[in-house]
Amino acid sequence: PREAVQLAAETIARGARVALLFGSEKNGLTADELRMAHAIVTVPTEAGFSSLNLAQAVLLLAYEWRAVSAVSAPAANRVAASASSHAEASADGRQLGALFDFWESALWTNRFFGASGDTAQERARASAAMGKLHALVMRAMPSVAEVGLLHGALSSLFEPKARNVRERAERQ
Repeated sequence: PREAVQLAAETIARGARVALLFGSEKNGLTADELRMAHAIVTVPTEAGFSSLNLAQAVLLLAYEWRAVSAVSAPAANRVAASASSHAEASADGRQLGALFDFWESALWTNRFFGASGDTAQERARASAAMGKLHALVMRAMPSVAEVGLLHGALSSLFEPKARNVRERAERQ
């Protein structure tokens, strides 16, 4: 928890926004919510008591936030002052969502997950692969420019192949 809060404070000092998401006590966060997270906080617990209730989790992170804020405020001010005035903004959920939608669509078009796209096995393979790609990109906390670069690079790789697949299908 302390490391997660320190990362959040450093991210805020760079001018980015941070959100702490807590799931319900019964089900936690959904798979989609977890997939969009830049980081996941885990709390070490005793084996016999492997979970915290929501109030305990919020209290623990709030306590750590207060402890880190009191110690790191001067350091955060130095980081913010030294940051470039033209620092790149972090990509938001809409931009990342568009990237992931395009990426998944291109992988289906190019039959990465399988030939038909209709089988449960292919859908499961797609879900697992996209989950890993989401986690990879989200951990990197990409900027708007980086997401644009990745989207453009993927487009240049996939679109010629997509045209070839369509042309072959039309010839048949």
